[in-house]
Amino acid sequence: MANRPTSTATEGFRSWLLINQLQPAMNPFVNSRPALEQIESTPSSQDGISPELETLLRSQGTRLIQACGILLKLFPPVLHPSNI
Repeated sequence: MANRPTSTATEGFRSWLLINQLQPAMNPFVNSRPALEQIESTPSSQDGISPELETLLRSQGTRLIQACGILLKLFPPVLHPSNI
C-alpha cells in the first residue's frame, strides 16, 4: 500500500498520546491530588484564619454568588462553577 497522509484527527491523537506519556510533573493535563500539606497550608491559614472561619466564609460566599445569579436569572450551568 502506498503511504497515505495522516489525518488531522490521527495527528491530534498522536499528540495527545505523547503528552499523556510524559512524566506527571511535566504533563499539564494531569489532575493529581494535592498533598496533605498543600491542603492544610492555604493562604488563609498562613494569614492566621482558622479552618472553621475559612469554611464559613467560603460557604457564605458561595451562597451570595448563587443568590446573585438567581436574581440575574442566569442558567444553572453558569452558577455551578461558583460551588468549586
